[in-house]
Amino acid sequence: MSKKGFTLIEVVVVVAIIALLAGILTPLIFKYIDEANETRALGDCRNISTALLLFHKDTGTWPYCNETRKAYFDYIYGNMGDLPDFKSEAASCWGSKASDMYFHLVTNGEDANPTYYRTPRVRAGTGSDRVMMGVLAHGWKGPYLPYVTDDPWAYKYVVSVGCFDYGVNQGPNYHVWCLSAGPGFELDTPVWATEPHFDDIGYRTK
Repeated sequence: MSKKGFTLIEVVVVVAIIALLAGILTPLIFKYIDEANETRALGDCRNISTALLLFHKDTGTWPYCNETRKAYFDYIYGNMGDLPDFKSEAASCWGSKASDMYFHLVTNGEDANPTYYRTPRVRAGTGSDRVMMGVLAHGWKGPYLPYVTDDPWAYKYVVSVGCFDYGVNQGPNYHVWCLSAGPGFELDTPVWATEPHFDDIGYRTK
């Protein structure tokens, strides 16, 4: 009685074909995954930048401080993921005072202590020359984002909002960047840059 089966040569040939296909397809698969992650990160940054513009339209300010200017922020960050490290030139100009963008773009601060109020408008001047011009017509009307996710590498997005109203280390040629640190986990782009540095991924709002 004959027994059918695979010969050793047939098994070796099949394994060799599978290994060859894996060697060809694996780099392509990882390339597509990398491209998808970069596309998602850039899309998230654009959505955050659009939310900033809507925020400004309603409140008449940017989220670099609260309405009473009790706190000044150099940058805001997403509430999910780890904060990336700021490297070299970026660390010297991004500043150190930060706030969670969740409390500006998703909610109006904590429920019991809203951040943005309608505030009196005044004519330029000091002392008795200051003339009340009425109350700002706009107020916070968010959420401007449904949520703030982490980037595809599980790190926070950061936005250099202090550059809307030049901070201590900033000037008129500095930009408002919304950035992901990318697959390197370290943010390299200084606020004066016109293009993202190294593997940073982001969108320049201003």
